[in-house]
Amino acid sequence: MDCPYCDTSASRMPLHSHLVDEHTDEIELDGATCRLKNPEGEDIEATVDTADDETVERFSNEVSVLVFDRLLDSLEE
Repeated sequence: MDCPYCDTSASRMPLHSHLVDEHTDEIELDGATCRLKNPEGEDIEATVDTADDETVERFSNEVSVLVFDRLLDSLEE
């Protein structure tokens, strides 16, 4: 698979790690909603079920993993 943000090419799991390590700046945080621009389709969103900004920040890595997983799912389709 090819990274939609740079020239990296790898199988799914290494590419997933690359996305989380190198491209979290592609994720926009709007309150409890995280939005990822998908250069090849619809944007991807994930919502943290809380009104507490501190909790959203604390789980930002987990949310990154989730939205990049959804991105890879959409790229595989």
